[in-house]
Amino acid sequence: MSPGLRSPPLLRCAQRGAALQPRFLRTNRQVLNCRTTGEILNHTTGRHMFSNWAYILIGDNNTGKTSFQKYLVEALCAATYKRLPLNEVFQIAHHRAPKKLRTLFTANRSYQEKINDYKSIENYFENFVKDADIVVVSSHSHGSSITDIQQMFGQLTAKAYNVAGVFWSNDFGVDAIKISSQVPWQERLWIENPVLTDADSI
Repeated sequence: MSPGLRSPPLLRCAQRGAALQPRFLRTNRQVLNCRTTGEILNHTTGRHMFSNWAYILIGDNNTGKTSFQKYLVEALCAATYKRLPLNEVFQIAHHRAPKKLRTLFTANRSYQEKINDYKSIENYFENFVKDADIVVVSSHSHGSSITDIQQMFGQLTAKAYNVAGVFWSNDFGVDAIKISSQVPWQERLWIENPVLTDADSI
């Protein structure tokens, strides 16, 4: 599964480097410019308002989370890796990215897989997760993972990130449904990733 750029939620949502744009409503008589709060503040104060986004990839082993991050780094940062490094910040090089959208952090491995190194969510965010314009971390979905995810959510919102939960069609069972419904996500994203058994399709 390779993410395309025709509908790039990580590029669309992660607007840290782009001021919010005005919206338009069409009535029977005229087009009304509905200016966002961000645009009004930009206009009146000369300062820009940004929307900062982080993404928690949610799924157990072999869901596709690591491959997704590897393809994302390749697409946005023009960097190809056979094995993606852990907890790395990459420079964004995509020509359609907003000018001030410069860095991407990817965790690579799920938090639970490296818990002996990370010790706790607090320590993980203090010593391993690095600030970037786009932050991508990863978690399992089963068992007590929902508690880890809730703490991740708290760490990220405390840094003024909006947080999106990223769910997968091939791992959306009871645990993932619970995580989707019980965490107050700013956005939920869905990746269609069907299980393939035909060697030519994989």
